[in-house]
Amino acid sequence: DYQHHSRHLLIAFGGLAGLEEGVEEDSSLKVLFIFMLYKGTNVRKVFDSYLNTCPDQGSRTIRTEEAILISLQYFQEPINRALQRFHR
Repeated sequence: DYQHHSRHLLIAFGGLAGLEEGVEEDSSLKVLFIFMLYKGTNVRKVFDSYLNTCPDQGSRTIRTEEAILISLQYFQEPINRALQRFHR
């Protein structure tokens, strides 16, 4: 059972090409990866966890506003549990 003990949460949303394109286009990440001897870039090397909350959307593109609402529903309960532990 994986438990990450942290007080911070960052949720990143990708564009039409996803987070992968953003990571590939970020020159500061490329420099970091070259320094660490990674070949190319990989989203899973940038983020601790990677979750596609809108898979198999077919020919319809989900707008960012829609993706935010869809994605936040997945995190509502874990965030509430974390806040309860934090306030004890």
